[in-house]
Amino acid sequence: MDNIPGVPGIGEKTALKLLNEFGSIENIYENIDKITAKKVKDNLINYKDQAFLSKSWLPLIKMFLLVLILMKWT
Repeated sequence: MDNIPGVPGIGEKTALKLLNEFGSIENIYENIDKITAKKVKDNLINYKDQAFLSKSWLPLIKMFLLVLILMKWT
């Protein structure tokens, strides 16, 4: 999904690595002290609210896209 603000400085590769290691965004923050890359850790801490806000948007965006697809087919 594009145009959803994430944590600055954390791209797709880093996000996938963190999710593979910790399983969820909640677990990433529960284990923040285990992240050794200083810039990644600092950005996660500084943009925590933005990360969770973006996560909360995903169901709404998915529903909106589904409605658009259904409207196109009817």
